[in-house]
Amino acid sequence: ECRKGCNGNYDNNIIISIFGRICCIINGIYGGEVRANSDKVYGYVSVGDADANTAVLISGHIEEIMGGHSVVGNTAENEVVILGGLVAAEDKKTSGAVYGGKALESASRNKIAISGGKVIGSIYGGLGSEADNNQVIISGGEVVGSIFGGYGESVADSNRIEIQGSPNLTKVGLFGSNLPGSKGNTLDIKTSNVVVQQIGNFQNLNFYIDEPVQSNNAVLSVVNEDSLTGRSSTNNQTDISGSSVNVYLADQAVPLESGQEIVLLENAQGLVTDDFEGLIIYNKPEGLLDYGLGFKVTPKTLGIQVDTVEAKPETESFLTSNLSRMAFINQGTDLVVGQGLAAVRESIQNGRRLFVALQTGSNHYNIDSYIDLEGESLLVGG
Repeated sequence: ECRKGCNGNYDNNIIISIFGRICCIINGIYGGEVRANSDKVYGYVSVGDADANTAVLISGHIEEIMGGHSVVGNTAENEVVILGGLVAAEDKKTSGAVYGGKALESASRNKIAISGGKVIGSIYGGLGSEADNNQVIISGGEVVGSIFGGYGESVADSNRIEIQGSPNLTKVGLFGSNLPGSKGNTLDIKTSNVVVQQIGNFQNLNFYIDEPVQSNNAVLSVVNEDSLTGRSSTNNQTDISGSSVNVYLADQAVPLESGQEIVLLENAQGLVTDDFEGLIIYNKPEGLLDYGLGFKVTPKTLGIQVDTVEAKPETESFLTSNLSRMAFINQGTDLVVGQGLAAVRESIQNGRRLFVALQTGSNHYNIDSYIDLEGESLLVGG
């Protein structure tokens, strides 16, 4: 049954918009106070706190959607899920808005997950006087506008934006927060060939690479184009100075040739990479070779490349033991074709049916390390 609103407790509500109709599904004994109409979906609106509400858009058109909204209090652990439909202004062309949580005071630990549909306008994981530990996950659909992990008046720290799958983000600006001095905001890139117009205010950039990346493609490209007008902006470098850049490589994604490169981030108008800290984490591929990976920085790109290809330490012991066996075999061969054949000829000439040949030796073989080989070889026949 679809209804315009539900009244009761203020937490744990699920509000779903299906084909433009608003359905309030109560996830407890009582629903919360919900204001819902044809153009807005709120998980909860109150003068108190708004916690643990969920708003889901499956289809249809709405102008605004919020997981939780507190007029004078806090919002925490609310969620917005967009599976389809359109979020935009009434004309369906200009900006609507998506909020995981919106509050006068603190917006914390709210979440937005978008896997389909289209959003025209701004997306806020959490918006309030303080906005921290909010999360936005984009795995599909299309977004035109700005995405903020957190948007705070005084504090906007430890927020996270995660990109996975194949969303259309070519008209998007990604921002850890709205405050340049914020701390601990993270961008997770868990796919490749992502194109955005801007990134900013991230102190941590994590690249998760699960499959090989073609050398002519960047994992993340910044094109500096206004999201709504389509006009290119100029002198707009991407600043990651002082940021922590972490690269997580799966086995099958490790480049295998010396000099081979994976471009992580590119901006044709330039990168600012002063004092960035880089870390590469990968499981070494099976085999006998070890790959030394390092960061490669140019004025317009940041990537990683294979600096060295060397034999693994355990390879030497493997080769040494095999070479030792080969040396023993060679000594035996030398005995047969040398003293052995001479003993056979002598036995035949003297009419004896039995022959014996004995050889002892001490040898030193120089390789990267060395092999000292001592032994006796005995050949008996008749």
